[in-house]
Amino acid sequence: LANAIYSKHEIKNSITYGFNFINRNIININIRWNNKDISIYNTHLEYFNNKSPILENKNIKLYPTDYQYEALSKLLETDKTNNIILCGDFNINLFKMGTGARYNNWNNKVKYLQKEFMNSSKMMFPTNFSQNEQTDFILINKSSMIKPKFSNIVETNISDHYLVLSDFYLLNKN
Repeated sequence: LANAIYSKHEIKNSITYGFNFINRNIININIRWNNKDISIYNTHLEYFNNKSPILENKNIKLYPTDYQYEALSKLLETDKTNNIILCGDFNINLFKMGTGARYNNWNNKVKYLQKEFMNSSKMMFPTNFSQNEQTDFILINKSSMIKPKFSNIVETNISDHYLVLSDFYLLNKN
């Protein structure tokens, strides 16, 4: 799936979290920037639901794609770094519900991310041109001292997605 994080700042530590029920992962690195600890996550989440739910009872059916959002939310909740950048291909629009099977249980999938994170861009633009919608995001946690300075997309034909670009600055709170 080729997700990676490159940094011009020294990487203090890194870890890859693999899902045992789908072939996807989440990469996390920590850096120090302007004397502040920054935690960066990158992921490429699955959007195909296995036809068989992992958990089923009379009230709810949960599929592997539902669990990946639950696992991501729990991972982010445990991160004690106040400055978090979360980026990747989420294979759904996190801020605008679309149609189709990918959007089953959409409210539950995005609830934590919408509550705790904001899009680094104020604009919504299609990044996944094969689906003609935005599925690629760079998010920052709402309590972060990281603030977006500039965001844009770079149109290229090397993928079925456009490059999402954001530049940040740090507030000088002590």
